Amino acid sequence: MTYVEVLVADAAYHGNEALTYSSGEPLHAGQLVLVPLRKKQVLGIVVAQTQKPSFAVKPVVSVAALPVVPNALLGLLAWMRGYYPAPLGVITQLFLPKALPKKPVAVDVLPVNPLPELPELTSDQTAALQQITATGLHILHGETGTGKTRVYIELARLSLERGASALILTPEIGLTSQLANDFRAVFGERVAVVHSGLTEAQRERTWQYLLEQPEPMVVIGARSALFS
Repeated sequence: MTYVEVLVADAAYHGNEALTYSSGEPLHAGQLVLVPLRKKQVLGIVVAQTQKPSFAVKPVVSVAALPVVPNALLGLLAWMRGYYPAPLGVITQLFLPKALPKKPVAVDVLPVNPLPELPELTSDQTAALQQITATGLHILHGETGTGKTRVYIELARLSLERGASALILTPEIGLTSQLANDFRAVFGERVAVVHSGLTEAQRERTWQYLLEQPEPMVVIGARSALFS
């Protein structure tokens, strides 16, 4: 028997510490589990193994047959725990869907096809890229129609070539549709859209699809896309 600390993704939990559960199999940080919380079962993330506690604990109900949650997200979650005075259950909810999809999500290995020929960069776009690709925070300023999206697409292309995903955040949901169309014209099925306007089923399927996808992706959305 092993014992693990689990962050439960449910607003009903108002504590600020992980809960301890028992498991008949070894579990590792980042694994997704279904655990009992009061009279219901909720999703949770294993964050550490621990010693047998002095009090009685409930067992893990099941372990999801999914890849572990990436370390980058676990690090972000840990930072938010320390920064925001919100209950731990509410914070953890941001990182997980309400439930896993009832039907298996088909995850195909997306082919790495050569990207289509893009319009040649203007001198202004080239100058902007030379500055933006340097480390740091950058603000790209330009009026509508001056080609900012072309710069964003080029930055995403460079990211994918390095084997890293790209996250494109928009200030509101209404701006995601056209932006997604522009990016899909270049990257095809490697573009996923994530925002709170999707149905729960859509969000669950997209979340699991991104977790299982072995190739880098382009994710476009409003605030909630940050947690994908």
